[in-house]
Amino acid sequence: MKVTVLYTKSTPADRHIEYLQRKLESEEGIPVTMLDADSRDGIALAELYGAVQRPAVLVTDDEGKLADKWEGDLPIPQRVADAYRGSL
Repeated sequence: MKVTVLYTKSTPADRHIEYLQRKLESEEGIPVTMLDADSRDGIALAELYGAVQRPAVLVTDDEGKLADKWEGDLPIPQRVADAYRGSL
């Protein structure tokens, strides 16, 4: 499983994004890939998964199949951890 956060730099959500990343990585042991939504890779990933709002949190399996997605408002870290571990 993989957790990716698509974000836009210098937004009011920066603090919340950093909090989510810190909680997942340090407390849950879940690696988080941070990806600028305006980068080439960020745009391609957003199009692939239909993520139109920022920030977006994507949980995908090892083959790239979407397991869960949140857009606009960030989920609580536990919801992301549950999706990552497959306990939806």
